[in-house]
Amino acid sequence: MDKKIFLFFIIFGILFSGGVFALGITPGRSTFNYESGVEKKVDFSVINDGGKDVNLVVLVSGEFNQSISLFEVSFRMAANEKSKSLSYTLEMPSGLTPGVHTSEIQVIQLPEKSSNRGAFVGGVVGVATQIYVNVPYPGKYAEGELNIVQDEKGKVTFVIPVINRGELDLSRVKGVVDIYSSLNEKIATVNT
Repeated sequence: MDKKIFLFFIIFGILFSGGVFALGITPGRSTFNYESGVEKKVDFSVINDGGKDVNLVVLVSGEFNQSISLFEVSFRMAANEKSKSLSYTLEMPSGLTPGVHTSEIQVIQLPEKSSNRGAFVGGVVGVATQIYVNVPYPGKYAEGELNIVQDEKGKVTFVIPVINRGELDLSRVKGVVDIYSSLNEKIATVNT
């Protein structure tokens, strides 16, 4: 047997030897507008769809790892327990620079105790909820993207969501879309 095929079956067997374990987290992301010194209490849930008893640990990573306080850092979920509600507190630090700042709260399954002595290979499951804090830019600052949607009749629609990331309100926003052929020749211009 070819060594690559043999190695594939060994890795496949290791990955799927423990069965399938489904762990989820909701919400996947919490987004906040920056307010220096403000404290936010945030709830999230861990979902156990695997039907197994599991031991889990909760970790914080990213820019706010010193500003996030967890109410629980480890817990156990029984096989019949479908979800567990958890909370954390985010104290927004002062002096953040403009832009998006991020952190994650990770929930990781602890490995089961092995009955075998010596070395073993295994895997763990982990999920994360993201924390985004938007710090406004001075003055006016618009952030947009271009999405092109084509329906079954071939009609093309340009969708351009624009988000104000600045301190000042945007009363009007305009845009120009130039359309080029595959030969880099300008075909049309569309004003929004």
